[in-house]
Amino acid sequence: MKVVSIFAILLAAEPSNALLGRLFRGKSAPVVEKAKPVAPPTGPTVPPLVLDNRGLDYIFDKNQAWKKEMLKEDSQFFKKLGTTHTPDYMYIGSVDARVPPNLVMGEKPGNVFVHRNVANLVVNTDTNLMSALQYGVGYLKVKDIIVCGHYECGGVRAAENNFNHVAPLEQWLRNVRDVYRLHKEELDAITDAEARHRRLVE
Repeated sequence: MKVVSIFAILLAAEPSNALLGRLFRGKSAPVVEKAKPVAPPTGPTVPPLVLDNRGLDYIFDKNQAWKKEMLKEDSQFFKKLGTTHTPDYMYIGSVDARVPPNLVMGEKPGNVFVHRNVANLVVNTDTNLMSALQYGVGYLKVKDIIVCGHYECGGVRAAENNFNHVAPLEQWLRNVRDVYRLHKEELDAITDAEARHRRLVE
């Protein structure tokens, strides 16, 4: 079994309705200052992703359309999916909505066992992740484990800022700050802030 790391570069493009439907197929280490308010992550200016103000009816409609599409391709699709769960991969990645695991990997439902959290961290005190890892390796017998990060990570950018993001997020981001602290010499030697961010992501 291999464990690999992948860093996905995000594209600033508005997803189509079809893409949205397919989603339902399955520097020094900062010191926290309590007095400062929460501030949004900073980074290069890019066009924002603007989606229509659609309600849940839209989601249910797209789900039904996807269901019909799957049954058209394979009338036994859902029966097969419901009777077996033998994914080849375990994916540990970011909760960022712009990085949907199955789509970026080109895999169909059932082939990727997914765990996601803020900033795609692997922390040995995270019971949720450790339980998923135990289940994936010990019971599902996944062949490969993929730890997938991405540039423009909001969690990493938040950790780089000297702000108190309030519990429990603040405690979680400390894990990223610990990475900075352990690699402080290398990261501080990078004078370009954006290059430093990318290296911290990696």
